[in-house]
Amino acid sequence: MRRHWSFGDAARAQALDAAVRERSAERIRAFVALPDERALDQAAKRIRDFGIPGGGEGFNDTGATSQRVGIPQSKRGRVIGKGGSTRLAIEAQSGARVVLRESEDCLLLGQPEQVQEAARIILELVS
Repeated sequence: MRRHWSFGDAARAQALDAAVRERSAERIRAFVALPDERALDQAAKRIRDFGIPGGGEGFNDTGATSQRVGIPQSKRGRVIGKGGSTRLAIEAQSGARVVLRESEDCLLLGQPEQVQEAARIILELVS
C-alpha cells in the first residue's frame, strides 16, 4: 500500500508511516472512550476510520470534502428510496458519495460542487 501513496519517495513513505502510527494510536484512544452503541455502529466506523492527513502533506491532494446533512428519522425513506434507488440516483446525479448513518444525519463525500449538489437534492427531498 505504501508504494501507492509514496511513489518511491522514502521521505514521503516515512512521513506516511509516522502519520499512520499516530492516527492508529488516536483511534485506539478514541475507540476505548466511546459508548458501546457508538463503538459498534458500523456505519459510523466507516467514517471514523478515514483520518489520513491531507492537503499540504500530500497524502490527499484530491480536494475531496465531506458534509453532514441532518435527516429526520421520519423522512429517511425519502432519501433511501425503494431498495436504495433514491440514494443511488442522488449519487449518480451529483457525483458525491451518500452514506446514511444510523443517527439522524447523512454524510456526503466528494468534490465540493458534488457535495453541494447532493446536499441540495437531499434538502429538497426532506423539506
